[in-house]
Amino acid sequence: MKIEALRLASNMALTRLDNRWSLKDRIKLVAKQLKEAHTRAHKPERGHRFYLHSAAEALGFKDWREVDRIVANNPSSISDPHSLTKISHLYRDSKYYFFSFKSDCELYFFSHWHDWDKDGFELRKPVPVNEALVMNIMKTEFKTKVYVINSFHDLFHWRYEWRGSALINEHLLAHFCDEVLHPQVAQNFGQVKTNANWRYLGH
Repeated sequence: MKIEALRLASNMALTRLDNRWSLKDRIKLVAKQLKEAHTRAHKPERGHRFYLHSAAEALGFKDWREVDRIVANNPSSISDPHSLTKISHLYRDSKYYFFSFKSDCELYFFSHWHDWDKDGFELRKPVPVNEALVMNIMKTEFKTKVYVINSFHDLFHWRYEWRGSALINEHLLAHFCDEVLHPQVAQNFGQVKTNANWRYLGH
């Protein structure tokens, strides 16, 4: 198990949180889509807050005020969010990606090498994990829990409030923030140069 734990840790790439993880903007986009559908249906015009509340409700929140509260990092109304304790919590037909917060602005993800960027930095791409193995490693070697994320509501809570480590459903990421699945510079992997005049490998 220690070998598997070492492999997991050595393939965790560090990235900065940016607008790819701006999930609040995703709710605003849903609100915009609801407003446009309302207009096409020739229904009476409603105020902007109405559509924000409707979008929040459609995504599992009580209202838009709950969204604001979560982003502000106020105490959660969910006292004990579900952590991954049994493999049955996972959807059998879905793949999962492993992400872990280090701080408010830094995020690790399990990855493999993809390419080099033009400056010689390593590009790494998030890849699906063996969920049962990750669960076992985190429990036995790192003594920490892992959240299993299957809904936008839980993804939002994890992003802004719960933090920690999570197994996130591939379909969820692809639908709401597919950019995070693209190759990105790993800030904890060194820059590689063959000489003073670095040339992009393969060109």
